[in-house]
Amino acid sequence: MTREPDAVKGRLTYAEIADTLDFKRLEKDLFGESKNTNMTALGGVVVAVSMFIIIFGLDLSGLGFYIVIFSAIALLTAFAAIGTRKAFRLQRSVLIYDAVIREEWRIGQRILPEWFRVPKSHRRLRTLPELSEPLLRRMRLAGFFESEVFSFSAIMVIFLETMLGMVLTFRGANPLILAALMLTTFAILMIPVVWSRPSARLLNELREYEKTTGRIVLPAKLRRRD
Repeated sequence: MTREPDAVKGRLTYAEIADTLDFKRLEKDLFGESKNTNMTALGGVVVAVSMFIIIFGLDLSGLGFYIVIFSAIALLTAFAAIGTRKAFRLQRSVLIYDAVIREEWRIGQRILPEWFRVPKSHRRLRTLPELSEPLLRRMRLAGFFESEVFSFSAIMVIFLETMLGMVLTFRGANPLILAALMLTTFAILMIPVVWSRPSARLLNELREYEKTTGRIVLPAKLRRRD
């Protein structure tokens, strides 16, 4: 039996939701999910910034330093848990929106009403862009920054630096200098990832477009290999 392109685990097909589509509710849920994501991220930033202000402002070291670190980790975990629980409740609406977009790709016609608003975090590919050489170059770089090789290398660098920092701290090194060094390393690793994010998102969208429609739009080296 042939499986529909969208009939994969965890994804809805348009046929499953066509008769029950409520565009006003869908719009509301998408904005709610976007707000939840933004608030969770903001909470994480506030906790992280507060942690560094306390550490540097009070010149903490030794036990006090690690109490602040572990308290920040606990708060970040709490923010993530609360955000994840709310996101789970809204997940079906995100899947419905995904199914509608894929059907628009497949038939080449608009399904969402003209008045339908989409939060920036959920905007999807609606028309194919011109694939200029500079854009292809950015997408190749984005593909590398999203690769398992880069992710594994970044995780290993951060892990090893954290372990080294803990050893040096216990041996009397200034924890503030080590914290600043770790933050700098993290920033160096994350800046290219953040910079390439729009290109990475476009690359993933074009790959999904190819998979959904069967049309080829990307050069062979950028196509999905699964």
